[in-house]
Amino acid sequence: MAKTAPIIHCRAYVNPLPGYSEAEQRADILKSGPVSEWYVESQRITRADFIKHLRAGDRAVVANFACLAKPHGRIDSRLADLLEAAGDIRAKGCILLAQTDLWVSKASLAAARAFLLKERNVKNGSAKKINLTDAQVKRVLEVCDSKRYKNDNQRLTALKKEGITIGRTFMVTTVPVIARERGITI
Repeated sequence: MAKTAPIIHCRAYVNPLPGYSEAEQRADILKSGPVSEWYVESQRITRADFIKHLRAGDRAVVANFACLAKPHGRIDSRLADLLEAAGDIRAKGCILLAQTDLWVSKASLAAARAFLLKERNVKNGSAKKINLTDAQVKRVLEVCDSKRYKNDNQRLTALKKEGITIGRTFMVTTVPVIARERGITI
């Protein structure tokens, strides 16, 4: 009787992140080939479940290495968590792939760090750039200097009525710096 080659199972892990949705991750994972089982991070299914179900010789596929990291925390602790998860997967005797790249290289770790920084910026909303015209900057300064308004909430409401939507911190810290850089005074 002829020997048959062992079947290599491909198990995929999807961790939806801000700026990198489940659908985008699934599309990227499918570029590496067919997938036997999908594990999507949720309240019921965790990364630990994914690792628990891996068998020796399986291919563990993620869209990006950064998707293995825990979703919260500082960048360094998330990278440490990422390396721990990768170590757990390798300890099971599995091959870890990110799309079609093999694990572990300094370039892939640097790319994961850059991805986590970008994801953090999207989550924090700091990727949204507020561009104010000179007239708007001058108006914000006038409203901040006016004795008509008793607190910042009243100032922000007045600015919003005029079509200038900014936050309190931006109004108090950034607008004066922008005005100084542009040479705008009231």
